[in-house]
Amino acid sequence: MRTLRQNKQRMYYSNIVKEEPLRFDGFDTNYDFGHDEIKFTTPKMFYANIGNTGNSVATPYEFGLNEADDRMMICTEHNKFPLEVGSIIWETAEIRYKQDGSPDETSADYRVVKIRPSLNSDRYIVRKIQN
Repeated sequence: MRTLRQNKQRMYYSNIVKEEPLRFDGFDTNYDFGHDEIKFTTPKMFYANIGNTGNSVATPYEFGLNEADDRMMICTEHNKFPLEVGSIIWETAEIRYKQDGSPDETSADYRVVKIRPSLNSDRYIVRKIQN
């Protein structure tokens, strides 16, 4: 599937680099806090089509999802961008950074939740990040 340049919007994406155990006051602790701190790559610009998941009943079920208002679909040419489940995307929000220089995931607009590759295109279901 080829996408028209005029329908593409400029966005930024960042993939997960690593998950580090939470540390407090610079010391390791043996206590399991239940989650790790996630680090992301430097945001990279890309152009793609973004829109709602459609009014079709089949589209959300194709991804194994119930339709919801906080989901959108991004369509790109096949293997053009290395987006993966967990990647974060900025469409209109300003990119903010943490003190360590990594992007702040709470400043992003969307998180990739499902990927559906096909012969000529890749479709990504993204969910709005609640800030």
